Amino acid sequence: MTNNKHMEEQEKELFSQAQPDYSRSKEDVWSVLEKRVSRDQTVQKKEKRTVALTWMKYGAAASILILFGLGFFARFYTITVIVPAGETSQHALPDGSIVYLNAASSINYLPYWWNFNRTIELEGEAFFEVEKGEKFSVVSEMGSVEVLGTSFNIYTRDKAYEVYCKTGKVRVLDQYTNEVLLNPGQVATFNLENNNLDVIKDLDSDQIMSWRLNKFVYNTTPLTKVLADFEVHYGIQVDNDIRHMDKLHYTGLFMRNIGAEKALEIISFSFDLSVEKTGKKTYIIKH
Repeated sequence: MTNNKHMEEQEKELFSQAQPDYSRSKEDVWSVLEKRVSRDQTVQKKEKRTVALTWMKYGAAASILILFGLGFFARFYTITVIVPAGETSQHALPDGSIVYLNAASSINYLPYWWNFNRTIELEGEAFFEVEKGEKFSVVSEMGSVEVLGTSFNIYTRDKAYEVYCKTGKVRVLDQYTNEVLLNPGQVATFNLENNNLDVIKDLDSDQIMSWRLNKFVYNTTPLTKVLADFEVHYGIQVDNDIRHMDKLHYTGLFMRNIGAEKALEIISFSFDLSVEKTGKKTYIIKH
C-alpha cells in the first residue's frame, strides 16, 4: 500500500508541474509532457550515478586500507626460534633452506617478506644449508655473512665471531666493514687484538662441526673455550682459581650426552685438577 500511495503522489506532482496549455494542439501538449518527463528521468539517473560513484570511492578506499594493513603485517611479522641450553634444533625456512641451531642460540626472520629479502638475525651458533636464489644474509652483532647458495657455520657469542665455509663461497663482513671471501674449508675469525678478520685455511673442520654430531672435539683448544662450551651446552656456570689459565690447552673427544659433572671431571683429570659442585648449576675447578 505504501508503495502505491507513493507512486500516486509522484504522478500527481508530475502532472501538476506539467500544466499543459489546452489551447494548444494535442501534439504540442504531448511534446511538452515528454520533455518534462525526459528531464526528470535524467535528473534521477544523475542522482543514481552520484550514489554509485560515492560507494565506489568508499570501496576503493577500504581496499587500499586492507592492502596497506596486509603489507604492514607482511613487512614486520617476525618468527623467532629460541633453543635452550642442552638442546639443538632444526628449522626450515620459507624457501626450503635449513638452519640447524646449537644450544643457547636463536634466530629472527620475516617469513612473509622472505621473497623480497632473505635475511636472518642470529645469536649463538648455527649451521646453514642455503637453497640457491637471491642474496641470503645472516646478521649478528659482530658481523654479517652473504651467500647465494651454500652451506656454512657461524659462531657468534660475546666478542667471538667465527665463520666456516663448508660448500660454495661465503662473503664475511665484520662490524668494522672488514671483508673476506671464503672458499670451502676456510674459516674467518675476528681478531680482537687488531679488530680485523683472519682467514685460516687449515683449521680442523671436525672440531667446528662436532656439535652437529653431538660430540665435543678439541685439538689444542684453549681450556677457557672448552669451559665456555660446557656452560652453553649444559646451562651451567664454571668458575676457577687456576693460575695461567690462558696457557692451558685441551685435546680430546667425547660424546655430549654425558652429564655436566662427568664432562668437567674428564677435562680436569687431564690437568690434574679437581671439580667441586658449589650450587645447583655452578661448579668450580681448582688445583
